Amino acid sequence: MQARVSKNKDDALKREGVQSRGSVGKEVRRQCGGVPALLMCLVIWGEGCGNINSPIIINRRDGGPTQLDQDHDGLCDNGEAVRGTDPRKEDTDGDGFADGVEAYLGSNPLRIDSPERRQLVVLFAEPGARTTTAFTFAVNANGENYVGAFTSSPSPIDGGSAFMFLEDAKALFAIPMDGVERVEGERFSGVVGQVLLHFQVNFAYKVSSPSPCMLAYPFGYAVKSEGGAILEEAKRFLVVAPPDQSPGVGTWCKPSRCFD
Repeated sequence: MQARVSKNKDDALKREGVQSRGSVGKEVRRQCGGVPALLMCLVIWGEGCGNINSPIIINRRDGGPTQLDQDHDGLCDNGEAVRGTDPRKEDTDGDGFADGVEAYLGSNPLRIDSPERRQLVVLFAEPGARTTTAFTFAVNANGENYVGAFTSSPSPIDGGSAFMFLEDAKALFAIPMDGVERVEGERFSGVVGQVLLHFQVNFAYKVSSPSPCMLAYPFGYAVKSEGGAILEEAKRFLVVAPPDQSPGVGTWCKPSRCFD
């Protein structure tokens, strides 16, 4: 189900897929993205962001030989070779997601339809911004109880996760409603027959210092039996973006070190 994005930013999302253009000045802003990222550039490149066409030579975390990231997408050239992506092109398939971003999201950097847009939940990085997404699971029960469970994993870019922005999650309703005895919190109690269970997950922007570039955080929502067994889980991606950016029309944050 498509996420409903707050703050009337639909226009930004409609521009999805439009490739950004601009002067070298815009490219420098794309690479540096403000003071925090400029400092990162100084650390990584040694001479700042002045030469945007220079490849980044990055030391591996494991102390191995230096790695090359020619297109500055966060994916080392060795990793590009393994995945068949273009080491000189930040976004090989042109879908608005940098190859490095797709690598850690687990999507296919060679397919324009991956990640699927219905998997994206966009939260704009501004005070008071909120967004929501819904999950539906089908069960065939005989009086059992079911509970929803939110899961998330850390991003290699900033170490954060979708959990940082989670406001709440709740069980909404069932179809048919007479197939459920009670709905409370994230729990459906006394479920009988073939029933669709609807859950809602709400996110809110809570960070005091917004990033100048986009970040993506994998997360999931699962329905569990009362005993804790996961019956089904759906995966999504929370994209936290500056107000004037969205996937396809924006700049992705890069890791301090490329990865394979």
